[in-house]
Amino acid sequence: PTFTNAWRRPASGREFFVEGRDTLLQAVHNLTMAGVNKKDAAYCQSNYDTAKRLFKTVKAKDEDDTQIVHGPRTLYNTASRCATKAGDCNLAWKLYKDGYPLELMKKTKDDLKEQIMRSSFETTNQKCKK
Repeated sequence: PTFTNAWRRPASGREFFVEGRDTLLQAVHNLTMAGVNKKDAAYCQSNYDTAKRLFKTVKAKDEDDTQIVHGPRTLYNTASRCATKAGDCNLAWKLYKDGYPLELMKKTKDDLKEQIMRSSFETTNQKCKK
């Protein structure tokens, strides 16, 4: 099921918090805004980790729910821009590589994949260009 953030009380009577769509969308929003308004690297890492984890469980409402449908394929770029703005190029590259949608390079020779990713990374994260 798709949950928004909520407190749940199962039959056991103990309440627990369920992270869901709201937390996911907030993490993505935080990363997007931090690409413009500088935050620290830990902020970028934390929001990336949250979004990456929740994209595995939060389902789109329908095909027009583009933030959820396309989010996993753009998270790497948003997160790396956040880290670049934070001044941490090592983290930016790590997040970019971790989240890069490898299906985009299915037909690319293995020895060229990192070179292509690095080139793409440096194009979108100019301050981290080597």
